[in-house]
Amino acid sequence: MSALNATQSVAMRPEDNSTSALNTQIGGAVTWLQLVQADMQARPPDLPTFYFGVGREPFLRAGCPVNRCYVTTDRTEVPYQEVDALVWIPLSPDKSFPPPPYRSPHTRYVYFLWEPPCVEREDIERINGVFNYTMTFRRDSDIYNPYGTFGALASPRTHLRTKDYARGKTNLAAWFVSNCEARSGRDILEKELERYIPVDVYGNCGTMNCPRSSYEKCYERAAATYKFYFSFENSLCDDYITEKFFLTARYDILLVVFGLGAYEEVAPPHSFINALDFPSIRHLADYLIYLDRNDTAYNEYFR
Repeated sequence: MSALNATQSVAMRPEDNSTSALNTQIGGAVTWLQLVQADMQARPPDLPTFYFGVGREPFLRAGCPVNRCYVTTDRTEVPYQEVDALVWIPLSPDKSFPPPPYRSPHTRYVYFLWEPPCVEREDIERINGVFNYTMTFRRDSDIYNPYGTFGALASPRTHLRTKDYARGKTNLAAWFVSNCEARSGRDILEKELERYIPVDVYGNCGTMNCPRSSYEKCYERAAATYKFYFSFENSLCDDYITEKFFLTARYDILLVVFGLGAYEEVAPPHSFINALDFPSIRHLADYLIYLDRNDTAYNEYFR
């Protein structure tokens, strides 16, 4: 099989815009409709660097039935006419396409995007009709490529261990966040929750410290001492569930999610709390207080 030629994405710094106007809209009794419809002129989040993996190793490691494929980020390694697929990452600084004479009829052009549409700065008209396939976090993409997945056990457990997941947890809620004033209004949601419950915010947007390089250790410590972790998305887009939801789900801490992803379809049932299921922020806070005081109800989320 010919080479898969992929452009390489890099991290980009966000522009600095203010959301002070939005802050004035959030008062005491905030409804979810007001929160979602509020005029968000926030800076986009840091854009993560992502690699497919190069060579044949990704296909061999995944046990793919067809493993003769070869991935390269060096577009001089293989002539354009010989590649089977060219994956284009619009957030890469190199936005060039091969000139039309070099496009082979058998080469498939793939549009790859992991960021929500509100972050995308590409001129859509310029690329209209160029691509054969889309590969994004959306389930209606030609190639569905989510940030993570849950898999079923090879065989059902017959002896479930009995564990008190509330034991030793003296703190209520934690949130790790580096992008403040996100488009979704998640920072406003968190601030409103602080009116009713204690929340420890780690990272650039809070007073607690947890370096990005130590996130895994921080998650482990948080799971041992906190009952809830806030998995609030930076953008409210269909199917948009980022890596922190899947990473944190590995630990013994109950996730509170805020986003428009189909959580019920991608995660085990009754394994998280969806903030949008509540009529108000106060109702959500009251439910978290109830679970904090009721270990039996809290433990039901881990069964």
